Amino acid sequence: MTSQCINPDAVLLTWHSRPARCRPAVVAATAAYVALVALALLAGFRSPVLAVGGALLVLLAGAELLAPARCTLTRDGAERQSLWARRSLSWGAVRAAAVNADGVWLSPVAEQGLAWAWRGLYLPLGGLDEATRRAVLALVDELASARRRPEGSGDGCGTSAG
Repeated sequence: MTSQCINPDAVLLTWHSRPARCRPAVVAATAAYVALVALALLAGFRSPVLAVGGALLVLLAGAELLAPARCTLTRDGAERQSLWARRSLSWGAVRAAAVNADGVWLSPVAEQGLAWAWRGLYLPLGGLDEATRRAVLALVDELASARRRPEGSGDGCGTSAG
């Protein structure tokens, strides 16, 4: 995984993902959890400063999952830029690719496990229109076709579960 600038001439497709818009129930559950943390800290320490500070830390820790992200597919690889980070993975490094109803997962590790998830790159597809979703899946299928997971270990990029 590298953190490098994208060559504008190599860009094939760019889209924006807004998970908070696609999953209002998750946003509500997150807000309730943050409020619960603030109340627990206030009750335990009797300090509004600690309660607000703790709630902010919890909110910032989870913000990456709900913040908007810009995803880009290039001839060289895939990239996801979100609130705190820019992550990319070259197509040559992709050893596994999987599709679920919410997005595409690319990983430089062939065997599913902790390293597969930790070093992988998730490209969310929630909220995309069907034409853009099909275009993303077709590009990933084409560019990562030699790097699919072995048979029997999940969906390949050529299938869409959604």
